[in-house]
Amino acid sequence: MMHAKLWLSVFRHEWRHLLREKSLWLAGLVLPGLCVFGAYNGLRWTTFQQTASAAFQKSADERLAAYRETVVGLEQKQAPDREFDPRRPLIAGMFRVFQPAVLPPAPLATFAIGDRDLRPYAFRITMREAAVQPDPENPLHAATGWFDIAFVVTFLLPLMVFAFGYDVLSGERERGTLALVLAQPITPFALLVTKLAARGVWLVGTMWGAGLLAFLLTERPSGAALLRLVLWMGLVAVYVWLWLAVVAVVAAGGWASATNAVVLSVVWLVWGLLIPAAGAGVANGLAPGPSPIELVNARRSADRAFEANEKELTVRYLAAQGAPTALPPEDFSLQALARLAAIESDMRPLWESEEQARRRRHQWRSRLAWLSPTALMQSLLDGLSGVDADRWLAFYDQVLAFQKTWRERFARRVLPNDLIRAEEVPTWPRFTLHEPPLSALYPHLALAGGLWLGLGGVLLWVAGTRAGSAGILPAR
Repeated sequence: MMHAKLWLSVFRHEWRHLLREKSLWLAGLVLPGLCVFGAYNGLRWTTFQQTASAAFQKSADERLAAYRETVVGLEQKQAPDREFDPRRPLIAGMFRVFQPAVLPPAPLATFAIGDRDLRPYAFRITMREAAVQPDPENPLHAATGWFDIAFVVTFLLPLMVFAFGYDVLSGERERGTLALVLAQPITPFALLVTKLAARGVWLVGTMWGAGLLAFLLTERPSGAALLRLVLWMGLVAVYVWLWLAVVAVVAAGGWASATNAVVLSVVWLVWGLLIPAAGAGVANGLAPGPSPIELVNARRSADRAFEANEKELTVRYLAAQGAPTALPPEDFSLQALARLAAIESDMRPLWESEEQARRRRHQWRSRLAWLSPTALMQSLLDGLSGVDADRWLAFYDQVLAFQKTWRERFARRVLPNDLIRAEEVPTWPRFTLHEPPLSALYPHLALAGGLWLGLGGVLLWVAGTRAGSAGILPAR
C-alpha cells in the first residue's frame, strides 16, 4: 500500500513537472497540428476520388441513355441490319456502352491514404476488358506520396516517445538529483516505469484528442466510422506502450543521455525503417512477375499472330463453338470475336502469372510486416481506413467476375446476330460492390495487440533486470 501511494506521488510530481515543460506544450501543439494537416490531405484525396467517381458514373449513365435513344430511333425507322449496326451485340458491348466499377472510400478514409494513389479505384468494364479508368491526379503525388495521419502515428509518434523518454533517468543523474530521489523507498525500476507512464499518458491523450479533432473535422459521424475510430485509439495506445518499453530497456542501462539517444536512433532506423524496406524487397524477389514491357510485347505479338492467320483462326474459333452463325466469315463482329478469343488464349498464361505474382507478393508483405512494428502498424491503419490491399483485391476479384458476366451477356448473341432491343437496355446489370466486413480485420488487430503487449511486457522485465544490476542504479 505504501509503495502504491509512493508511486502515485511520484507520478503526480512527474506530471506537474511535465506540465511545466515548454517543449511538451510545443509538442502538444505540433502533434495535433500534424494530425489535422494529415486529415486535411486525406479529405482532399477522398473528395477528389468521390468527385472523379461521380463524374465517371455520370458519363457511363449518359452514354447508356444516348445508346438507348439511338436504338429506339433505329427501331422506329425499322432500319435494316448492317455490319456496324449499333444494335449488334459486339458493337454495343465492345464500343458503344460500358459499365463503371468504382471502389468508394471507406469510413475513416481520411485517416490514411495508403496506396490509393497507386491502385486503380475505377474500372471501365466492356466486353473486351476491365480497363483502368485514367486518373487525372498529378502523377508527382504518386511518386512522392501523401502526408496523412497514418504517417504521423506510424513514424513520427515513436520519435516523439524517444524524444521525451531518452533521458528519463540519465537526465536526473546528470543533474545530480537521482541519488536524492532514490533515497526514498522506491526502486530504480519503479521510478523508471512511473516516469515513463506519465509521459505515455500524455502522449496517448494527445493523440486521442488529435484523432478525435481530425475525425470531427473531416469525417461524417456514423456507427461504422465511430467503431473504426475506437479501434484506432486502442491501436495507438498499444503502439505507444511498445515504444515506451523499448525506451525503458535503453534508459535502464545506466548510459549517458547522448548514448541513449544514439541507441534509440539505431533501433528506430533498423527496426522501423530498414527491416520494412528489406521485407518489401524480399517479397518482390520471392514473387517476381512479368514486367509491363513484357505484357505489352506479348500483346503486340498476339495481335500480329492473329493478323497473319486471320482466316484460319476464325474458322478454328467457329469450329470450337460448335454452333451455326448468321454472319458471313468476313463480318467484322465475327472476326473481332475470334481475335478476342485468340489473343486471350495467347495472353492468359502471362495474365495468370501476373495475378499470381501480385497475390504472392501481398502474402509475403503481410507475413514479413510482423517483423517490424512500423510495417505492421501501417498495414493495420490502412485496414481500418479501408485502403489496404485485402479490400482492393476483393474489389478487383468482383470486377473480374462482373466483366466475365458482362462479356458473356453479349458474346452469346454474336453468332446468332441477336440484335439489342431498346426495352432491354435499362435491365442490364450494374456493378455492385460487396464490401468485406470489418470483422475480418479483428483477428489481425487482436493478434497484433497481444503481440505488442506481450513484447512490451518482456522488454519491461528486461528493463527491470538491467535497472537492478546497473552499477549506477543500485537495487534497493
